[in-house]
Amino acid sequence: MQVSFLTKMLSRPQYNSASDTDGIRVAPIVFSILVALVLALWPLPAELKWFRPEFGVLVIFFWMRIWFFRLGLVFAWVVGLSFDILRGDIVCQSAMGMTVVAYLVLVFHEALNRATLFTEMIMFAALMLVYELIGFWIGAIVGDFSWRTEYLYVVLVSTLCWPISKWLMSKVFAVR
Repeated sequence: MQVSFLTKMLSRPQYNSASDTDGIRVAPIVFSILVALVLALWPLPAELKWFRPEFGVLVIFFWMRIWFFRLGLVFAWVVGLSFDILRGDIVCQSAMGMTVVAYLVLVFHEALNRATLFTEMIMFAALMLVYELIGFWIGAIVGDFSWRTEYLYVVLVSTLCWPISKWLMSKVFAVR
């Protein structure tokens, strides 16, 4: 008897243990998010403030590319909200940006899986630009209208960090 696609999608997954939720290893995801939070909170001199990559977006982009069918928008929103709370940003600024980035990764996951590293970097730069524009938009709504070209430095540095972080997380967490 053949099981229909809809039945598979609607059925609840069977979990083997607390650390293995239908093939997803939870510990590496949590560990990478905690490392990203520590790196995002690590004090830097004021001159280097604009050259800090968005570690949360790097982690979201990495894990959503691999587990796009299991991790969802709520995952990205929770990670973004934790970044907002710990950094003292406007609440839901990073959460909204990371959720939109996760949604766009879900939409374009097939293109991302077939892309070369250079094309991946271009797509990541576009997603980082969307993330920064959402942050600026939310800041403008609450009254902070200060657009600075330094926001583009964050996009550039994060884009240049993508190949390194992809290679590092792939090796450390033994994923593709």
